[in-house]
Amino acid sequence: MKTLKQTWLTLVLTLGMAMSFTPAFAQQDDISQTLAQPAPFDLNHASVEQLTQLPGIGPRKAQAIVDYRNEMGRFLEVEQLTEVKGIGQKMLDKVKSRLFVEE
Repeated sequence: MKTLKQTWLTLVLTLGMAMSFTPAFAQQDDISQTLAQPAPFDLNHASVEQLTQLPGIGPRKAQAIVDYRNEMGRFLEVEQLTEVKGIGQKMLDKVKSRLFVEE
């Protein structure tokens, strides 16, 4: 018959081992989510079709981005996207991880 001390030790070791496996499952989920996201693309070369793949960007906003780029010149940083009519900070926060500006 196990003593209380042995039972407690067994419980602690079992929980410790179970918890050590949790990050592996969490990492697998992170990897799956990363693989599911399309690769980022250059804001200065993106087509209307590419831009519509961004969350919250439809054909009109995508065309507005291309028109802005054609009128004002290349984007120097992704944050300039907020200068396009209809795109605010919230929208920028949603899409900036999917965009970059090549120097």
